Amino acid sequence: MKKFDLKELEREKEINHQDRLNFVKFWANYVKTHSDKEWSKQQNVVIDSQLS
Repeated sequence: MKKFDLKELEREKEINHQDRLNFVKFWANYVKTHSDKEWSKQQNVVIDSQLS
């Protein structure tokens, strides 16, 4: 049976949480500083890639 280091898992969880927050902040800033037309085109590429 594999043992888990709970402290290591907690550290990884915190790193993941910080990475997600940083991305949200990055994206919010991007949306604020670029035109709707520019960033919506990029979102369309992402969405379309998921539908294909």
